[in-house]
Amino acid sequence: MSSYEEESSVIYDDTQESGKDYRQGGYHPVELGDLFANRYLVVQKLGWGHFSTVWLCKDTLHDTFIAMKVQKSAPNYTEAALDEIDLLMKISKHHNEPLWATAVKQYHKEEKSHIEKHGISINHCYVVQLLNTFSHTGPNGTHVCLVFEVLGVNLLEIIKFYQYKGIPINLCRNISKQVLIGLDYLHRICGIIHTDLKPENVIVQLTQAQVKELFIKGRIETREPLAPVVKEMKMPIYKEIDDRNSESDTENIKEVDEKKKKKIDKKKRYRKRKQEQKKQMKEMQKVLGENTTAAGQEKKKKKKKKSKKNKGENPQKTDSLSGFPTEESLNTAEIDPNLKIKIADLGNACWLDRHFSTEIQTRQYRSPEVILGINYNHTADVWSFACMLFELLTGDFLFDPRTNDNFGKDEDHLAQMIETLGIMPREWALSGQYAKKLLNRIGELKNIKQLKIWLLHDVLIEKYRFKIQEADELCSFLSPMLVFRPEKRCTAEQALKHNWLNQGNNDFKMSEEEYQDYINLCENKRVETLQRYEHEGYASSPEVPQEYSGEDCDEEDNSSTGSWFSEDTNPDMFAVHEEEYHQQFIIR
Repeated sequence: MSSYEEESSVIYDDTQESGKDYRQGGYHPVELGDLFANRYLVVQKLGWGHFSTVWLCKDTLHDTFIAMKVQKSAPNYTEAALDEIDLLMKISKHHNEPLWATAVKQYHKEEKSHIEKHGISINHCYVVQLLNTFSHTGPNGTHVCLVFEVLGVNLLEIIKFYQYKGIPINLCRNISKQVLIGLDYLHRICGIIHTDLKPENVIVQLTQAQVKELFIKGRIETREPLAPVVKEMKMPIYKEIDDRNSESDTENIKEVDEKKKKKIDKKKRYRKRKQEQKKQMKEMQKVLGENTTAAGQEKKKKKKKKSKKNKGENPQKTDSLSGFPTEESLNTAEIDPNLKIKIADLGNACWLDRHFSTEIQTRQYRSPEVILGINYNHTADVWSFACMLFELLTGDFLFDPRTNDNFGKDEDHLAQMIETLGIMPREWALSGQYAKKLLNRIGELKNIKQLKIWLLHDVLIEKYRFKIQEADELCSFLSPMLVFRPEKRCTAEQALKHNWLNQGNNDFKMSEEEYQDYINLCENKRVETLQRYEHEGYASSPEVPQEYSGEDCDEEDNSSTGSWFSEDTNPDMFAVHEEEYHQQFIIR
């Protein structure tokens, strides 16, 4: 098994690590009340991963709380920990470099005077901080221990909080700017590629007061096991699999290790998630600084009383019917738009000039060069960021490939990219190590002959009802990050210069009336286009190859699964955009 596979394999069906792994080369038997390095007092277990167990500790030297990861003691685990430490030490030590100080002042113009007075903080880097590292010898060997700051919930939890309908656009802008600053720091200053950027690996910062209050009130609880490496810093820990991702996660695990997939018990995860829903919601509200208005609280109380009176039910039971906030609660509660985040989980990271694996990134955020087996660089993280931002805004994956009897997941992934972004550069695509498995000699997909074109700009308008101007601005921000060739893709530093990050418009969705006007306009254009083509003697656009024109749809369906298509999608809507699609091919 490759190191990538080993680090990515997580057992989800046990609530505790295997007792068999408490042996020579395995876990260290940590007990509550143990003191590590004469300062870290173990107060609670946070979780465990394939490589380590993780503990909430009180730093008696500074009277603060930290997260301590205790690695297994076998040589391969020690080596992995030392590689991770090298990366994390680089991150922790270079935030005062003059080049970065100049950049921070540019990125935080509103804090320029404060920065000049107090200097650059590691928090200006928006990357998780390694606080300490040491070795601890026990009955099972010598274990590397890593000490981290304690962080809060991840962005996936915020996506869930907004019921997968997209989080507020200004909150997206705030998060986007911080993530891009973090990537710029990793790439330019540290020479590091994260390689696994996704919502789960972007974590909300907590103050020590919040951590202490959560601990005192018993809100930090041992939950399901953590993914290995740095996910140990997330607190409180949520490790259930949501319904939207269950199929993808299962398939991804199959790619990693078929044996691990057999251990997944979907029903057990579902039951556990139901049991934790109410507590999870309370934790979300506490950690994210949600404020409920007095009117909203009063309305909620009245609703509970009415429910209890009419149905004889406990009010708490009516609250726990859903793990996500209702439309009503979202109207009276908001996540702090000024929250601070940090990029976490550097366990799969590598150096710009020294890659540890060719297989990187979680499937939905994977860049085309990785799929094709072409050398990647730091802009692989930028591709992942663009996919993540789309998910934050809409609640949906930008790309979510599937497999069937006719084609594999990699081919479907490329098909979805082409459908949304345009054709890949042929010579570049054919240079990939895996190109022969996916493409024919002229660069076409081997098994998917019919593509369903729906460009990103049109998806934003037609599916998510973005106003045309808002879709224009967002696409101008995203498109340079979604260029196929990594050397032509924009960097995080370049993306930070885009105006979209500094806009303050919250009204970006069409009203029902505006949307109907747009649909009517599209229909009129479609009719005009067809009439023009008929007059010129063409059955379809003369500039679009037949395989992209939507003809011969009755043949055997070897088409891509498509990220955006549903049964109620109107295929006529796409005909209007074929000329634009062809123009995009020319540009690319």
